[in-house]
Amino acid sequence: ATLTGRTEVWTAAMRQIELRPWTGYGYAAVWDDEDRWAPLAKIVKEAHWRPHHSHNSWIEQWLGLGVFGLAAWGFYFLQTMLMAVVAAFRTPGAYLALPYLVIYALTSLTESVAVTYNDFRWVIFVALSIKLCWPDRDVRT
Repeated sequence: ATLTGRTEVWTAAMRQIELRPWTGYGYAAVWDDEDRWAPLAKIVKEAHWRPHHSHNSWIEQWLGLGVFGLAAWGFYFLQTMLMAVVAAFRTPGAYLALPYLVIYALTSLTESVAVTYNDFRWVIFVALSIKLCWPDRDVRT
């Protein structure tokens, strides 16, 4: 019922977001600060276990980067998804991008996979996004 404790982490993270909704705490800064007055200590106390990330890409961006970072991520994600849908009707090469991005969207609801360094899923997302923006050769000629 709690998605293996994720909902407690989400609730605790949202309480910390309420304290700094506009600017956030900094990229990946919450999960490394071991101070007993830091946001992580409050999240651990409320969730009853120590998470290493928020287990939700959208909450993670809001917690770390604030409203502006969340908006930037949301617009980038939406742009990539729209480009994949349009490309699926124009070129057969997009048959890889669209299913991957749908699975990525679903995964981002229960894991922090967006804007994560050293994560292969994020590298593939960015690579597909760049490829979808890049015009085909036959279109330019």
